[in-house]
Amino acid sequence: MKQWKNSKRNQCLLILLLFVLGAGCAEEEQNLDSPEERETARPEWDWDNFAVSENLSMGDVPLEVRPRRSVNLRSEKSGTLTVEVDERVSEVSAGDVFARMDVEALDEQTERLAIREKRFRLEREKEENLEQPERERAALEALEEARRDFALLEIMLANPGLEEIASSLFDRDVSNLTEQALANARRELTLIEREFEWAQENEPVLREGSIRLQEMDMDRSRRQLEESIDQSIFDVPFDGELRLEVEWIEGQRDYSVSSREVVAILNDYTDIHAVISVDRAPWVDLDPSRLELRLTGRTPSTFTYYEDRYERDDRGQRGDRLYVFRVPLVDHEGLKRLVGAQMEGQLVYQLPEKALLVPKFDLALYSLNRTQTTDWNMMVSQLWPEAELLAVGENELAIVPPGGLEQTDD
Repeated sequence: MKQWKNSKRNQCLLILLLFVLGAGCAEEEQNLDSPEERETARPEWDWDNFAVSENLSMGDVPLEVRPRRSVNLRSEKSGTLTVEVDERVSEVSAGDVFARMDVEALDEQTERLAIREKRFRLEREKEENLEQPERERAALEALEEARRDFALLEIMLANPGLEEIASSLFDRDVSNLTEQALANARRELTLIEREFEWAQENEPVLREGSIRLQEMDMDRSRRQLEESIDQSIFDVPFDGELRLEVEWIEGQRDYSVSSREVVAILNDYTDIHAVISVDRAPWVDLDPSRLELRLTGRTPSTFTYYEDRYERDDRGQRGDRLYVFRVPLVDHEGLKRLVGAQMEGQLVYQLPEKALLVPKFDLALYSLNRTQTTDWNMMVSQLWPEAELLAVGENELAIVPPGGLEQTDD
């Protein structure tokens, strides 16, 4: 916001200057005898006094130097982080794994799951190949035996003389065999037949349901383990420079980290970006593609316009509007040291055509008693209706004079 404050301060000083000069000139004009003398006393205007340029300085603006891309890599949970790189700062490629979380615990869980899966498979094979066939055989034998007993009871009841033979075939006393006993046997046989039929129809369904539930439990355990493994693997999403943020100790591999802790920062230095705030900027109406940022000092560089972006805050809400400028890192290696720095740069507007750079002070002085406005656009249009004001800089205005630059050359 510093450049906006400076701009307002300059405007206030200019208005104050105009007021003082206007008062002085008005007093001086009152001492002149004729309108001709008053006109002669006013400053003259000569377009040839001003330089021709293709760009206009918009003043110094605060900026932040950033890498092309940057991402904080965080731990999903607390635990022990095992790093797999040898240096705190290293060059990495997309997909490279640089650390793992809770390696020993996950290895143990993997082994436990493998044992459970093998046990489940063997128990299922035992059930299908041994236990189930045995139960079906026993149930069928019980049914056949019940049918045979009932048939013999019917024969016994119809032929009492066979009582002695029947006693050797039954485990119970058949000396008092009656119609009621036969009816009871019929009900028992009917119940056994129903149980057998029900088992034949529904046992496979129950068995498959039980197996499916166990499979679902196994699948859930497998997914949970896979998610834990995925969360435990720290890989990089793009090529760049990786810097570990743990309290690095040379030769140490394991570090304790907390949930959501930043364990590393990945930066892409293919381009270096310079970011400036656009909110309430006096030059916001200019075509941003014609803007560039210039840094001076030990690392002189010119950043070209890249994009108009809204920065989101920590809650994901849209925040400040930013202009992003960029320059390739090639031939600008020194800029890498400035990443993260808050500094100032000169914002320059590339004019759509060549124009004269007119100092604001000169125009303000000339406009005294010729126009009452302090708006630069209105001032130029009132003084020279055929002139064109291309842009308003920090200290100068880019003006195409009446008749064009060729006219001034003549």
